[in-house]
Amino acid sequence: MSPASSPRGWQANRRRDRSAIAISLATIGRSAAVGDFGWLRLTGRLAWLVWGVAHIYFLIGFRNRMAVATDWLWSYLTYQRGARLITGHDNVTDAISIASKR
Repeated sequence: MSPASSPRGWQANRRRDRSAIAISLATIGRSAAVGDFGWLRLTGRLAWLVWGVAHIYFLIGFRNRMAVATDWLWSYLTYQRGARLITGHDNVTDAISIASKR
């Protein structure tokens, strides 16, 4: 259908591209990330910092933000990972002995 034969005209078929507004951030590794803001592309450490700030910003509550920021800072400075094992056991020794048997 051509614009002239359209009953409502050409303007009725126009749509705004909202993908240009979308922000895309992805962390690649320690101190490395990529970010695409549509009009600006970031890579490396600066994108990694923007990624961290964006994720902390969207947390609910000041206490949660401070806890996550402190945990991330400690993990970054000490090269340690947080506990990511959920075993269902109350006793840590039981969980360690079960894990070591595998």
